[in-house]
Amino acid sequence: MQINSINNGPLNVGGVNKRGKEVKGDEKITDSLSISTEARALSSTTVKMNKLAIVQQRINENYYDNDLIIRKIVDRIAKDL
Repeated sequence: MQINSINNGPLNVGGVNKRGKEVKGDEKITDSLSISTEARALSSTTVKMNKLAIVQQRINENYYDNDLIIRKIVDRIAKDL
């Protein structure tokens, strides 16, 4: 299904914004999002901890004792040097 617009401008119908302020039809209403530094740090830490848990599990299962896997790891380390 294709929806074609009739103009390229924003749709302004007036009314009341979510803060209760009256908005005229020609005013632009915008949304914003802010993420605290603490939330960003927590998210990053959570991702790193999940990846670390996967590596620890693979070590316990001898995943890295495979010659093919060892070669891939060496290749990736060599690229960083």
